[in-house]
Amino acid sequence: MSIEGNYVFVYLGANRLGIGFFTVKGEQLHGTDYDGGRYDGTARENADGSISLDIEVDEKPATTLVKGTAAQEVPHRRKIRATMPPNFGDGSPQELPSPPGKLTVMVMRATENFAQAVATHGHLFAEAFQRFWT
Repeated sequence: MSIEGNYVFVYLGANRLGIGFFTVKGEQLHGTDYDGGRYDGTARENADGSISLDIEVDEKPATTLVKGTAAQEVPHRRKIRATMPPNFGDGSPQELPSPPGKLTVMVMRATENFAQAVATHGHLFAEAFQRFWT
């Protein structure tokens, strides 16, 4: 099964949780989360079905990180390199290294209708989610 498609993910650190969306096309991965983080990199499906990730996350200034790290006053970039099980774990919790600690991530493929709604109205969802959690 090809990993190309649209996905929704939830992540949890020591401090709080977050939600986001990403698309895989070819081996390119691009996404965003509700706090304005941008995800760019690659997702390669290996022969055994596992998925190798090499992602850079650009965080906006003054973003409180889920891992409990203090908010940074300037934009910053984090690198995530990890191997996930087939289908990104299909919704089961996965631990990913994210220095100085790790994150728990759950990823599921989004339905086409959901992906279209996010593309059209994702900003409304992000605003509502941010008001609720902050």
